[in-house]
Amino acid sequence: MKKHNMIKVSVIIPVYNVEKYIEHCARSLMEQTLMDIEYIFVDDCTPDHSMEILQRVLTDYPERLENIRIIHHTQNSGSAAVRNTGLQIAQGEYIIHCDSDDWVEPDMYKAMYAKAKETDADIVVTDYYYEYANHTSIQKQNYPDNPLFCIKKMLAGELHCGTWNKLVRKAIYVENNIFFPDGVNMWEDVLTTISLCFHSAKIVYLPKAYYHYVQFNANSYTQRMSEKSLRNQIEAIKRLEIFLYDNDLEELNHELCYMKLTVRLCLLLNSKGEQQKKWSDLYPEANACILTYKEMSGYWRIALKLASWRMLFAFNVMAYGSSCLLYTSPSPRDMRR
Repeated sequence: MKKHNMIKVSVIIPVYNVEKYIEHCARSLMEQTLMDIEYIFVDDCTPDHSMEILQRVLTDYPERLENIRIIHHTQNSGSAAVRNTGLQIAQGEYIIHCDSDDWVEPDMYKAMYAKAKETDADIVVTDYYYEYANHTSIQKQNYPDNPLFCIKKMLAGELHCGTWNKLVRKAIYVENNIFFPDGVNMWEDVLTTISLCFHSAKIVYLPKAYYHYVQFNANSYTQRMSEKSLRNQIEAIKRLEIFLYDNDLEELNHELCYMKLTVRLCLLLNSKGEQQKKWSDLYPEANACILTYKEMSGYWRIALKLASWRMLFAFNVMAYGSSCLLYTSPSPRDMRR
């Protein structure tokens, strides 16, 4: 690691089951126009050839090697632990995350850092691309500069909670003891991003898309929807409720109901039988918000309404007809029909 240059940005990159994607991701990182940047790759005991491919790619960028750190977990620990490993050793003035099945535009971190310094921002947020197998779409992320409004819009599904399009001053993590919730590996970014926004004095929006968010990797953390992953979302909601209560933010409970509906829909689409019946009764306080959830398509609002009436056969017919039986994304924007 270079000692004579200040590290401006630390990029934390989890590595797990991404041998088809890691080369594209790593090259996009190595070819960044910002030079005073450190890369922290955390190998979460990946069972494939991801690390061998990464090591081969890195040899093509000898000028970057002094600012690359590779950490190996001794056991698979999940995305929250991986991100925390990176946070513990990051030396940058600002921190950002990058998933290793995605990629970034070459000027992303230079532009974000310049904006942060120009405005003295605690957080800089950009737009991003959704990368599907056959098309690309841009997602605008017009974050307001008021942290409370940011949280409100994130809970209501209007803005994404991902950490990969948000450059955050390291001091916000350190001074407020913010880490990713241990053991929560689905929606861990929701809890952390909302906490970061709450503790930030200034949030700045940079209206340009730089990050390419891949939607077709079936092996990614967010696509592996096991029962444990589903229960992680329930735990995330529980911790959000505690966070709002502890910080006198109960005024946002209405918006939290929208996020609860997102979780309930995901649970219903990934379950059947008695378990589905049980989860159809989850968060009854959110039922009054179903028809007003503007970030969810009318199709899924009707489906959720049917489920709330225990008409699960009708719900399942709609789910089958939508070709979304394997729905896994936590973003309500992906439910638009």
